[in-house]
Amino acid sequence: MEETDQIPGVIGVQFGLRFVLKGSPEGEKVLLEGKLLHPCIKNPKTGEYCYSVQWQSMVRIGEPHYDGWGFDDYWEIATGEWTFVIFCRGKKLLEKKFLVYTP
Repeated sequence: MEETDQIPGVIGVQFGLRFVLKGSPEGEKVLLEGKLLHPCIKNPKTGEYCYSVQWQSMVRIGEPHYDGWGFDDYWEIATGEWTFVIFCRGKKLLEKKFLVYTP
């Protein structure tokens, strides 16, 4: 594991962000929405183009949480800027940019 925002575009590489949601009451679960913006990816099986991925996570206040992405197939690798954005009830809580490059 390495702390960096420069990510080699290689199958098997995973990257993301760890954070602790602050607030009260500590331990309460909160629904967060995540979005990963990335360069254009084309799924060769469906022919569909994709520029982002969205998800929801239940996160406990005061406990460490991780959201991430991994390159499982060659076609998922796109060089350029990848940006994680985390929202709670429509309010942006954090944003982190990574640069995926060809090693």
